[in-house]
Amino acid sequence: MVIFRPLTPSVQEAQLAEQLGADIIVATGHDEGGVLPNREAGTFTVVPEFVDAVSVPVFAAGGINDHRAVKAVQALGAVGVYVGTRFLATEEAPVADNVKQLIVDTPSQATVMVSGNQRAIATPQAQVYAETYAETHDTSASNRQIGRDGGLRESMLLGHLDHGIITVNNGIGTIKQIQSVHEVIESFFE
Repeated sequence: MVIFRPLTPSVQEAQLAEQLGADIIVATGHDEGGVLPNREAGTFTVVPEFVDAVSVPVFAAGGINDHRAVKAVQALGAVGVYVGTRFLATEEAPVADNVKQLIVDTPSQATVMVSGNQRAIATPQAQVYAETYAETHDTSASNRQIGRDGGLRESMLLGHLDHGIITVNNGIGTIKQIQSVHEVIESFFE
């Protein structure tokens, strides 16, 4: 089985992937965590575009944290979901415990763009990156500095909130508790 998930999705790429034999296409919106698509279209824009453009199943990615989002993307035609951020706040995730709790405690509006393609929880260190990026609009320089300061490892894995960043999707306010992976999956089908 071939799953195609482009970093910056486009209808043309999805159609080409289908022609080349992809079995599933992942439609990723700018709502996601991690490295963001260059196109600032949200999940609810990208999913129906892809569903209308290809005949293979489409999965939705970006900002999907609970059963309401799953139902919403299904209503748009997605047959599955590709979830990242929600699983950071699970018992099994190799994320520092203080970071898991920070994800649960952080409202959605408490995120900042630390570069042109990374959103992070607005820790004091992330605020510094965001201010620098707002002044320079230089994504490459911002990402290089974040990497020199420890990137994701220092903050997310080791829990050192004064180094690196904690990348998340833009809907983290819907993550209300640390659960097991099993419980999270079960909750998607309530």
